[in-house]
Amino acid sequence: MSKVDNSTILIVNDAPDALELMRLQLHQAGYQILTATGGREGVDVALHQRPDMVISDVAMPEVNGIELCRMIRAEDRLGTVPILLVSAIHKEDAKAVEGLKAGADDYLEVPYNQSRLVAKVARLLERKRAEGALKFQAHLLNTVEQAVIATDLDGKINYWNGFADKLYGWSAAEAIGGNVLDLIPSKPTLAQ
Repeated sequence: MSKVDNSTILIVNDAPDALELMRLQLHQAGYQILTATGGREGVDVALHQRPDMVISDVAMPEVNGIELCRMIRAEDRLGTVPILLVSAIHKEDAKAVEGLKAGADDYLEVPYNQSRLVAKVARLLERKRAEGALKFQAHLLNTVEQAVIATDLDGKINYWNGFADKLYGWSAAEAIGGNVLDLIPSKPTLAQ
């Protein structure tokens, strides 16, 4: 496999063989790997090492993968880190749904093939990068000292920055959904 990127992935699994197999598969794909043998240790490693992604087994003693999701999502520094839950319990839809509700971004059943694992990891990391870029762009647009207003092809306003609030006297909540033509003052008519 070719090198994908140098993102750091934390793998959390209490089964040494499964942990080592996944570590090797992702290392071969070009990722930097951190490991933890339990949920509590996984959260500690995540807090100290700040990985780009966490992959966790669901069924672990003490702190399972679902609780690990909740603990990671509760930390501001880790709130946007993608989490992939892995389970060897087949057709365990309730656990998958519970994991997604707890903050997991995706779910993978064992056995899986290496290409599927690597594809899921790449997709989750790319989504994280795209979301980060969008947040950065939104921050820039909202702090620029010019009104920035975006519309669809029909003139319906779908973005309104903070400076537009000041310039037009409308809040974003008032402006979004309205028509950009409403911003143009009507021309005075001449008396006849």
